[in-house]
Amino acid sequence: GKPRISETKLKMRDDNFHHKVHNQGLLFLLIGAIQFACDTSIFILLTWLGYPASGANVASRLWAAIGGFVLNGSLTFKGNEAKLGKKRLLRYLLTWILLTAISTFVVQAAYAWLGIQGAWYAKPLVEVLLAVCSFAIMRQWVYKYSLVGEMRSASAVFYLH
Repeated sequence: GKPRISETKLKMRDDNFHHKVHNQGLLFLLIGAIQFACDTSIFILLTWLGYPASGANVASRLWAAIGGFVLNGSLTFKGNEAKLGKKRLLRYLLTWILLTAISTFVVQAAYAWLGIQGAWYAKPLVEVLLAVCSFAIMRQWVYKYSLVGEMRSASAVFYLH
């Protein structure tokens, strides 16, 4: 019969895809840990100095986000189409606004119910949970890594045979 795409080629594409996702995940975690440390430290410092929890949260997330955009765009999600342009910046800002609104709501609620120390404990917890959402959004929408499309094509070919 007619030759089909070899299973070896599909396996190589699949292995390459999983290797890239694994490396992206590790880099995202490393950069995220740096962002997390900066975000939480700045938040605690600002609230300790007397700034309101909501304002301190937005300010600390903004400083961490600037570093995250540059580092994730140039290291984690680099690729053929991963140039840090206006389109990515707009998508990043929209994502940041959504995640910051969620974070600020939770931190402010913790502050209202438990006081400043409650907000200090809630801040890292909510940020860890939002990091999972952030990775998916950054990978699939903000930085839109091209290998995903290739893998979908390979999967479609595999399932058609």
